[in-house]
Amino acid sequence: MDVNRSGLLAIGIALALSGAAAGQTGGSGGGYSYIREATGDVHVESRYNGTVTAGRNMPITVGDEIVLADSGKAEVSLADRTSLYFGGGTRAKFDSIRDQQGEDDAFSIVRLKEGSLILAAMGQDDRGIPRIDTDDATVYLNPGDRARVNYDPSRGTVVVAREGTIEVRTRAGNYRVRAGEYLMVRGEEEPEIEKGVFSRDRFDLWAADRFDAATTTRAASVNSVDEGYANDLVALDGYGNWDYSDTTGSNVWRPNVASGWSPYSNGTWYYTPAGLTWWPYDPWGWYPFHYGNWFFDTSWSSWCWAPADVYSPAWVYWGYASGYVGWCPVGWYSFYSPWCNNYYRHWGWTGRGGVYLSVNGRFNSHNVDFRGWNFAGSGGIGAAGRMDVIPGSRMGGRLGDSVSISSRPIVAPARPGGGAEAVQSFVREAPRVIDRSSTAADSERLSPIMARERTLPASTVDALRDHAAIAERGRLAGPGAAGIAPRGALVDRGRTLDSLGPAPAISRPDSGRSSIPSRTVIRGDANGVEARTAPANGASDSWRNAPRRGFDSSRPLADSGAGARAQARDDWRARALRGDSLQPRDTSSRDGLSRSIEDWRSRSSIPPARRVIEGSVPNRRDLRQPDDAMPTRDAAPRSFRSAPPRDNRPAFPPPRGEMRSAPAPRGDMRSAPAPRSAPPPAPRPAPAPHGRNRS
Repeated sequence: MDVNRSGLLAIGIALALSGAAAGQTGGSGGGYSYIREATGDVHVESRYNGTVTAGRNMPITVGDEIVLADSGKAEVSLADRTSLYFGGGTRAKFDSIRDQQGEDDAFSIVRLKEGSLILAAMGQDDRGIPRIDTDDATVYLNPGDRARVNYDPSRGTVVVAREGTIEVRTRAGNYRVRAGEYLMVRGEEEPEIEKGVFSRDRFDLWAADRFDAATTTRAASVNSVDEGYANDLVALDGYGNWDYSDTTGSNVWRPNVASGWSPYSNGTWYYTPAGLTWWPYDPWGWYPFHYGNWFFDTSWSSWCWAPADVYSPAWVYWGYASGYVGWCPVGWYSFYSPWCNNYYRHWGWTGRGGVYLSVNGRFNSHNVDFRGWNFAGSGGIGAAGRMDVIPGSRMGGRLGDSVSISSRPIVAPARPGGGAEAVQSFVREAPRVIDRSSTAADSERLSPIMARERTLPASTVDALRDHAAIAERGRLAGPGAAGIAPRGALVDRGRTLDSLGPAPAISRPDSGRSSIPSRTVIRGDANGVEARTAPANGASDSWRNAPRRGFDSSRPLADSGAGARAQARDDWRARALRGDSLQPRDTSSRDGLSRSIEDWRSRSSIPPARRVIEGSVPNRRDLRQPDDAMPTRDAAPRSFRSAPPRDNRPAFPPPRGEMRSAPAPRGDMRSAPAPRSAPPPAPRPAPAPHGRNRS
């Protein structure tokens, strides 16, 4: 590592562990994107982690590309609560993601490079719905719309409207495609709109089944958390039970897990710019490991999860010792039942799942209760793949006489492909940085907390209040917020714990997004991670941009200077405002669509319906050559990222179904319901952690 880079890394680590990183966030957002389901051969090409085999609950970062083999299928939940479904033979890139914690993207852009995807637009804010880009078109959906987009670089783009009215912008103009219609476009040619419905293939049925499960199932979990997170919580009901906890004064969830299980033990650590992120292998694991608190309830002898609504890469304390890195749930300490009964109830903190205590200091390892901890060798931390996890109760004397503990997330700048290297450098420097940023007096006040003593001295009781933070309505408040807040979190520094009042009732906004009151976000670049903005397009791309409401739709959103210099025909990507007239459309007659003599469709003897299935849907290409092949165009050269025809593509079998002229159904995406899985086994309470409980 060169000297300059080493110095910058040390500065970034010092800022992160000193609390500046938490108080000065590099962007604002409400969550993080992740893979909700992946079947078959699916990979993610990550800027920081290389090519990684994808799996359920894998974090998705801006700039990642998802690549699916022909047998693959994947569902991705974006930070803005939108779900995308990807079919086999697909490659797509996440150019920007709205509401991604630590980022500043104003909207989400998914670039479909090849293959098929389905987007179901939820909520009430059309600005929160991703736009889909191909080389030929940009696709916008409104709330309630549903569309499938197919793209083949050598054959063009097809947009199939399943439900609602889809806006498609092409170089030739702006078009609306209604349910029961499809649009075909390639390059600068005039789009062709026809009536018809695809025969549902396996990808359609798979996506419909998952969509229905997320939207029609009202899980018991939704009764205990904000309904805006319903899609993330559907899986919980099949893997555990909700019960009322006297410790927290609220409903908590207890998973059905094997003996010896503890939180943050079944998974791996994965680098993201927002911080080292827990990638859980538990199928239900995304929401419980990134929101709320895990604590051990002695009355049930069980690990429990108390929900809250502020995202973190992991709500854990980090412990640094010679050759090892440890972590434990914050709730192992913050929800210790004697403190809840003796202190929290008097302070009005009960009924809240998001009570956190910030910690930063060096402690005598013999006086720390490690039963709720897990450890791994520092040399392999942050590398993708499984790691050997050692329960804290088995560490014995391996940690030496002291351990440095911090509640601040591991956030480290990384170069391309260097995520694991950046994390390991952070780990090596962390003990020295913690020593410089903490005081012996403060560590002494916090020592009884680390030992989980039932009765705390007066100075430690004061430390509880001085280091506490509470999650409420999407942000952290309290004196300890800066010491535990992840990068990009919303921090309310002006509110004291006494001003918070009783725990608020769970809100259930109709929009499907969590309701967050107005708040101040402190921005900055303290972590050394570059803060991003939504990508600005050049002149030839200005037609893709959607104008803000109240602005002239002819003026692009991202780069008005470039747009002013662009030719008029390059401005068609801008999304039309409501009420703006779009291109005339007549699906009963094709005379309404102007076509030149070089129109590629006019030179093909294949009916339009078969061209859609065989020409623009991956894996469904016509085998006959050359008469039925897609003709090459002899029009003027394309000025916009022309992709050469791919002559070396493998042959695929002919389609199984044909287009039909009946309109698309307005309800269920499926023609018949998919079989449901058998109900889960009866729940069992989680076992106690290793070692005796201190009561």
